[in-house]
Amino acid sequence: MIFLLCAFTFAVLVFYEPAFAHERWVLTPDQMLELNAHPKPKIYTDTTLEGTLMLVFFGAILAFLIRAHYFQHPAKWLVLFSGRVQHLTRLIPSILRLTLSWSLIMSALALSPRLGNSPFVYPTIFAADLEIIWVDAKWHWLVYAELFVGLWLLSGIWTRMAAIATFAFMNVALYIFGEAFLAYYPTLLGVVIYLFFRGSGPFAISIACPRIFREIGEALGDIPLRTPQYILRILAGLNFIYLGVWFKILQPNLAVGIVTIYDMPIMSLAPEFFTLFMACVEIVAGIVIMAGILIRPASLFLLFAFFFFATFLPESYDAHMTFYGVLLAFILGGPGRLHDKGIYQGKLQEANNEPFKKRIKNIISR
Repeated sequence: MIFLLCAFTFAVLVFYEPAFAHERWVLTPDQMLELNAHPKPKIYTDTTLEGTLMLVFFGAILAFLIRAHYFQHPAKWLVLFSGRVQHLTRLIPSILRLTLSWSLIMSALALSPRLGNSPFVYPTIFAADLEIIWVDAKWHWLVYAELFVGLWLLSGIWTRMAAIATFAFMNVALYIFGEAFLAYYPTLLGVVIYLFFRGSGPFAISIACPRIFREIGEALGDIPLRTPQYILRILAGLNFIYLGVWFKILQPNLAVGIVTIYDMPIMSLAPEFFTLFMACVEIVAGIVIMAGILIRPASLFLLFAFFFFATFLPESYDAHMTFYGVLLAFILGGPGRLHDKGIYQGKLQEANNEPFKKRIKNIISR
């Protein structure tokens, strides 16, 4: 199933026709053209002391975390952050379903437009920069499809079928918007796969479905939580890496312009330095999430970052609602995995033959 999804996605990427380049939510088109016309900051093009020190610093942090996580006996502080919040993991499907549905409904109704647009005027596809007005009129029906899918997910009726419909809608949008939609596609794909595996979760309308669909749902429901959780964190981590590289490394002038124009606290004192710093944070956070290392602290930090920028930039707090849902899923469910035993359990079993609970207790008590 996962192979087919990836193969289909690759085919869409190969044959799509881009509609236009990605537009940032908080910059006007004129501002973007002016900023992109400037040369990149020297910290990106030349070997500077501050740039070198920053790369060494983040590289050392990443190397330390990978070594402590994969190549050493588990430390107390790593064990304390492993596992899951067992009694709350049942809420994850509902959180993902509701946040994704609200993002779709909000975009279809143009409730959170980009800078320069008024609410309810320019409908978009999932994000404020993907305006349907800029594509061929024959695709404008996508707005109604987006609203329908959003309401369907919101109701929780036959969620697995709604996930399939959402997947089809996503790939049509990817074909239409091309590269611009890639900023959101991996995370959306992870959420859709999660909902297909786990269903609606609590707070859903229950309606009887055909027997064959019910049997398929029961079979999928037997798949452990750790499997869709693992897929979600791989795709979400990949998404954060893509955003950091594509927008802050390859197009740094846009981020520098945002920091300068909106006089961001502290950052406006050295916008080029902090833009590279943000790029490193985003890329390292994506790698950490993909690797399943300290995924809860990383998710909390990213949640804080989203709210911080929403406070000081002209965008609504619910503009990144789907990403909020994914980060909450990581906080509640941890990294997930494909096999029965996590990395710490495997290391502990290799170390000695004590019962698992006793080994964990001994490590924490050190």
